[in-house]
Amino acid sequence: MATIHIRDVPEETWAELVAAAHERGESVQAHLLALLEETAGWRCAEQRKRLDSTGEEQSEPSKNAEAL
Repeated sequence: MATIHIRDVPEETWAELVAAAHERGESVQAHLLALLEETAGWRCAEQRKRLDSTGEEQSEPSKNAEAL
């Protein structure tokens, strides 16, 4: 599993992330991971839609892509 470090996060952004995580009863780490997974899933779905619309054969997503 990968590790991500993000530097220079503005205080206001950090405060919003902390508040959103706490509202959902999650840790900040769990909240950020859910956001990353949602974003990755959305991008994968958009790419599959584009492939489908071009008539190209759609390949199955790899297990590694699903774990993002």
